[in-house]
Amino acid sequence: MKNNRTILILLLVAIIAGGLISFFASSSPDGLEKVAEEKGFITTASESHFNFIPDYELPLSNSFLAVSLAGIAGIFITFGTIYCLYRLAIR
Repeated sequence: MKNNRTILILLLVAIIAGGLISFFASSSPDGLEKVAEEKGFITTASESHFNFIPDYELPLSNSFLAVSLAGIAGIFITFGTIYCLYRLAIR
């Protein structure tokens, strides 16, 4: 029972952090984009067919809410994936 409580507390902290801190993330390009710009091949890039949350922002009019909900969605996706892998591993 203590492990479940610890996991829930960590999940809650991650949700709060992901919802609030993600708004302060840099809008500068990441390392791969930066190199592509410097080397001049950024224009040859194409959009991914599977783009779940483009530019880490949901398409909402409120930018704070759009970025915060994208951060929270990422936490749930990550937690869900880890949980499923854990359940498969203990079989």
